[in-house]
Amino acid sequence: MNLKFGILQGRLSNAPNGRLQFYPKDYNSEFKVAKDIGFHYLEMFTERKYNKKNPIWTNEGISSLKNSCVKKNKLYFYSFVDDYILKNKIDKKLHKYYQNLILNLKNLKIKILTIPFYGINRITKNNYKEYLHFINFLCKECTRYNINLCIESNMAPDLFLIIQKIIKKNLYFTFDTGNRILLNRNLNSDFLALKKYVKHIHIKDKDIKKKNLK
Repeated sequence: MNLKFGILQGRLSNAPNGRLQFYPKDYNSEFKVAKDIGFHYLEMFTERKYNKKNPIWTNEGISSLKNSCVKKNKLYFYSFVDDYILKNKIDKKLHKYYQNLILNLKNLKIKILTIPFYGINRITKNNYKEYLHFINFLCKECTRYNINLCIESNMAPDLFLIIQKIIKKNLYFTFDTGNRILLNRNLNSDFLALKKYVKHIHIKDKDIKKKNLK
């Protein structure tokens, strides 16, 4: 199996005020650090609040990512995480946002788009039917450009399997060890139940207060 290991943008920079998740001002410099450490790629992301300075939103930024960041350092374009969904409701504006984002990911030949359904868009057994149309829309947009769509969620395996059976095509799972450890569930059993659809894994740890560790 040809495994690729990466690290999320911002994790190789000095975080302000001890923050774990932040977009680095000098995003370019992290790619060389990733190369020197031995990572295959940096997992790029968009923030909870729209940031027009994120290079993913401009042709110039995309060109810089291709040439100055990835090609120059002999890395890969592989995965992308969109945090914008954590604080923005699903409406026509959000649909347009994802059409633009996915088109730009296509231009970078991104293989995996992870959508974390936490925050105001946490999927549960009680509300999952409300999200089916939106998930189907995301799948279709990603399929158009050969991108695999992955849900990241603390949902139980049986709920994901229900959703996957309805959507059917191009819907996978990002398995996050740190988030799922909060559930007092058996990680091994959950992984085995989902393994057919696990396309991506986020590895992190929590302290005894259940806070993310750097």
